[in-house]
Amino acid sequence: MHAEEFERVCGRYAESRPYSVGEKQESYDNGILRTFFIDNVAPIPKELPVILGDCIQNLRSALDHLAWQLVLAAGNTPTDRTAFPIFESEFTKKGKVRTIRIDGGVDPRALALIEAAQPYVRKRRGQDPRDDPLAILHDLSNIDKHRTLLLVGVSYDKKAFWGEGVGLARAKPAVATRDEPIALEKNAVVEAVHYGVGHPHTDMDVDFEMSVRITFGDGERCGGQVVSDVLQQLLHAVGGVIVPALSRFL
Repeated sequence: MHAEEFERVCGRYAESRPYSVGEKQESYDNGILRTFFIDNVAPIPKELPVILGDCIQNLRSALDHLAWQLVLAAGNTPTDRTAFPIFESEFTKKGKVRTIRIDGGVDPRALALIEAAQPYVRKRRGQDPRDDPLAILHDLSNIDKHRTLLLVGVSYDKKAFWGEGVGLARAKPAVATRDEPIALEKNAVVEAVHYGVGHPHTDMDVDFEMSVRITFGDGERCGGQVVSDVLQQLLHAVGGVIVPALSRFL
């Protein structure tokens, strides 16, 4: 529910066209350079970090609820320390090999699956444990407990631009798609077009439409990444992988 609400608020923000594009022209011997840049970006809705925080906390607590039910299903008694473990390192702070356990005790087969899902397992495959969805969930949950998640970034990963002028038909939009989102921030260059001397379109009105997306702020966990993409990754990890794998032990 929170994930869907997050998408709805993001959608309304994007549809409002929360940016304006300015232009500057520079004349050279061989023509004119028209540079289009972001003149202003409207602040993101204040409720977005709150909605995301609720979603993150619900996902993290769902795993702890799962651990509690696994203990009960094994015929044992949960304690105030019963929780779903998430670790990036297979070694403790004292350098000893970490033992994965759930306080109260669960079916050994369930525990084996939980251990196999630990972020540090990625390191054995030459991957970064911090990229694991559970590691991301763990970190974002801890951050949200102490402060608001920073969603200060706005980006675009697709743009369309066209022009029209006196005696000219509206041009067909030229669409550019990027693999990585580009920061949509004040003074960021959107497009630069060079027109040769005598080119008839130097005064053409040019407009832009960009696919706006909300990103985590620079320096934040997942900094620069599109929030919706990260959120879907976490939802799949918990609801599409972990819970189904362990449901047969409940």
